[in-house]
Amino acid sequence: MSNRFLKQFRPTVLVFACCIATECIAQAQQPTQTLEPIQVTGRIDDAQVSPLDGVPLSQTPISATVIDAKRLRASGATRLADVTNHEAGLSDAYNTVGYWDALTLRGLVLDNRSSFRREGLPISAETSIALFNKERIEILKGASGFASGVAVPAGAVNYRVKRPVAELRQADFRADGFGGASLAVDLSEKTATWGLRANAMLERLSGPQAGTKGEGKHLALAASWQLSASTRIDLETESSRRSQPSVPGQSLWGNAVPQPAPKANPAEQPWMLPVVFEGQTSSLRIQQRLNEAWLLQYQVQTQSLPTDDRTVFPFGCSAANGNYFADRFCPDGSADFYDYRSENERRTSRGQELALSGAFTALGLPQRIKFNLLQSALAERYQPQAYNYIGTALNTAPGVLLQDPSATDPTTLRDETSREWALAHSADLGSYTAWWGLRSTQIQRSSVRSNGSRPGGYGQSLATPWAAFSHRLNPHTTLYASRSSGAESEVVPNRSRYTNAGAVLPALLSWQTEVGIKFAAPATQASAAWYRIRRPVAADFGVCAGMRDCTRAIDGSALHQGIELAGQHRLSVSEGLGNAMGAGTWRVGGSFTHLLARREASAQAGINGLAPTNVPQTSLRASASHTPKAEPRLSVDAQWIHESARQALPDNSIQIPSWQRVDLGAQWRASAAWQISAGIENVGDSKAFRESPFQFGHSYLFNLAPRRFKLGLSFNG
Repeated sequence: MSNRFLKQFRPTVLVFACCIATECIAQAQQPTQTLEPIQVTGRIDDAQVSPLDGVPLSQTPISATVIDAKRLRASGATRLADVTNHEAGLSDAYNTVGYWDALTLRGLVLDNRSSFRREGLPISAETSIALFNKERIEILKGASGFASGVAVPAGAVNYRVKRPVAELRQADFRADGFGGASLAVDLSEKTATWGLRANAMLERLSGPQAGTKGEGKHLALAASWQLSASTRIDLETESSRRSQPSVPGQSLWGNAVPQPAPKANPAEQPWMLPVVFEGQTSSLRIQQRLNEAWLLQYQVQTQSLPTDDRTVFPFGCSAANGNYFADRFCPDGSADFYDYRSENERRTSRGQELALSGAFTALGLPQRIKFNLLQSALAERYQPQAYNYIGTALNTAPGVLLQDPSATDPTTLRDETSREWALAHSADLGSYTAWWGLRSTQIQRSSVRSNGSRPGGYGQSLATPWAAFSHRLNPHTTLYASRSSGAESEVVPNRSRYTNAGAVLPALLSWQTEVGIKFAAPATQASAAWYRIRRPVAADFGVCAGMRDCTRAIDGSALHQGIELAGQHRLSVSEGLGNAMGAGTWRVGGSFTHLLARREASAQAGINGLAPTNVPQTSLRASASHTPKAEPRLSVDAQWIHESARQALPDNSIQIPSWQRVDLGAQWRASAAWQISAGIENVGDSKAFRESPFQFGHSYLFNLAPRRFKLGLSFNG
């Protein structure tokens, strides 16, 4: 990390250096003292998406879902898109084989540049992020303006990496019916003063479509040093390489939704090259406990993401009307094909944060506070890319097309820096708690075409407040209400089609209201929330098909309001009920969301009241597992996933039908160390389109994966 980047916090680094030096001197003077490790990050159910440290997530006035490594491992999840199987509020947003993951939360697509965190620090998610070394995934729903600054108001995703634990020796082998396989190893050792953990994984990748074989290699290390009872250092680094051909989506055939073709690959060509994602991410964290109530923390993180993005891309239907920018395929299923290649992309991000958190009593009231300073930078560097027309063909069986890798299309290089401060506070009023927070963000953005043309830049300062009130009805139940602001910054693309190219639009300030209830007991966890988000929308006006015939401006807003329900319950069935239900331990759970999303106050009267594309109104996840009393080494489970219809076009004239799938699984503990697992995804081999994103002015349809068999062998010594 450059000196220029660190100089803002140089005094802080010196303070920490002095603290650590003081602790080391003290230890040197007492060589026989035995150091005992302490936990300085709070309760085990704390989450970094929580507004304050030391408060259990079940008692905070926010909606959040935490999916830990155990759940990820049991379900065989290997990528973020797999997490949609566990949370009804999440859905796909242009997720396909061989590409990075994109998510919709509360009906809004999360921005892969600004809505993702690792250990609380911003990262770019325009890459394939492996889960092999992730301890948990935290999903914040709403209140992202306070938590993340300038970002989509629907929420944020935070990855937490695996840290050293004592005496862990674990290996997992997985294989599936599509030809994929993986071997993962997790080794850890920890003493009173230090810890080391290593994770590694090799993957053989293959989707249900032909021509999708690939490979992945991943390595991660985490180390910790307990310098004293009050000083701790953590270091994490991970490196990853994933190479696999990407599969583009299908589309509408004229005005009709075609039959799903889950094994078709429009991009299959003998000369097709894979998409290659590489990534190196490292973080350093220093924690200094000032006393029992106060914690000072400094952390820094770097990320480097080299990428080769390549595919054969079907887009539009010039054969039908001569319009190369048509938003769907031809009525007979043929489409225009393009050879797309963007080689040697480079994305780098850096972030550092200083945080002070603690608890105190004032005016006779117990209170908590957290103050943090955050500085981050993102740079995107691209070479000229290829996007060349190579012919028209049937999208499900295009035959052999002639390649054209000529890289003649300039790209846009981007730089962004952000400086933020945030303050969160709570006051305990007995059974009531008052919460408030404020984040101030200053951003600077600049861009220039890769040929040196169209330079531009701008800066903005934005503030996003948050306030909430919670009430502890009893030791297990918390009722809350909150109001939060979100902020997004947008500049008109610096393209010749716009009359106001490069203009900075007014900040997109959104507001969210949320009311919820949470219940947390040893055997039962449940939550319910109602939310309402009003978000300004930027839109294009004009013909938008030639030179300077398009104007981008704020055009009304989008209103998203819905309810979310979630719960888990564990129960033991006695012998008396065994004849009816099966004696043993049962675990049941699920989540449900119902969303009404509509455009309003648009100058384009015809779209007011319409729903956004690719957003199911209703989603359901339900699961159950059973461990028989007569055979405690066996566990069986089942899951039901249902999503309602989605709009395929902005004018709501065409929908894709609702769909559902059932998954089954079983685990057998052959011994104390060995476990065998087996499963079937999509047991009924349902054929459907699972999502319908409208991107780049074009409608896309992605298939539900066909039936897949899975096998696993795990060792835990």
